[in-house]
Amino acid sequence: MITAILTVSIGILVASGLVSLLRMIKGPTVFDRLVSFDGLAVSLIGIIILLSMVWETTVFVDIILVFSLFGFLGTVAFCIYLEKTLPGENHSD
Repeated sequence: MITAILTVSIGILVASGLVSLLRMIKGPTVFDRLVSFDGLAVSLIGIIILLSMVWETTVFVDIILVFSLFGFLGTVAFCIYLEKTLPGENHSD
């Protein structure tokens, strides 16, 4: 029973990752691409977590932490880059 639930959950996360990837490729604005990058990172982390549950191993804990860190730092770095390059309000007073 639990294996079936995990398999369905992995399938849902794969579909979510593919939708995020599609939005990242097409996505009319840069902000859509940034949000889809976050969605793709979360989906990938969820897939790795569920696979480690299916295989009953803790080997992937380090990989999960590294992917989480890269996803977060990538988003923060891209937001800082966008703040400096896009025209708009000047937030430095």
